Amino acid sequence: MRITINLLPWRDARRDKQTRGFYALLILALGLGAALGGTIAVYYSAQLEGQLQRNTLIRQQLVKLDADISRVSDFKADASALGERLASYQALQLGRGDLVAVFNGISERMVEGVVFQRLSRTGSLISVVANAETEGQVSEQLRQMSSMQSMEAPRLSEVGRDRESAHRHFRFEMRQLDAKDMNMEVDHEGKPIP
Repeated sequence: MRITINLLPWRDARRDKQTRGFYALLILALGLGAALGGTIAVYYSAQLEGQLQRNTLIRQQLVKLDADISRVSDFKADASALGERLASYQALQLGRGDLVAVFNGISERMVEGVVFQRLSRTGSLISVVANAETEGQVSEQLRQMSSMQSMEAPRLSEVGRDRESAHRHFRFEMRQLDAKDMNMEVDHEGKPIP
């Protein structure tokens, strides 16, 4: 006799059980994958948001730094202009004593009978327009001016006679010498050393 055993329902039951287990594991893996993916996406989204905030802060700071740099450039330009002004004020202050000495020297060397009509200074050039009664007074005035140590010899540029009077009018120019031109020792600021 032959015994026939039908194993098919047991195999089907086992296969159904394995299939359900496989689907359960698949759903579990998909759920874990989705949770892990969502967690990673949230993490990277937070990282991206933080980086965007840092970039915005850096841009704002760059704008502030650009404004500060332009203000520093303006301050440098102002400081340069103030330095130039200060240098010109110092030059005027240093030259004031020289100018007084020159005009004192001119007034000490005025010849009697000579009347200065105009005395002007442009840089180191001094121009004089004067009237004199005689030619001798003109010559004497020029000799007196040439005796000034801080001035070069005067250059007579015009001599004439007024038609209405016997006065001679004359014009001469002379240049003030630097201490270097007078073979004097000078300090680092260009002032003569006595």
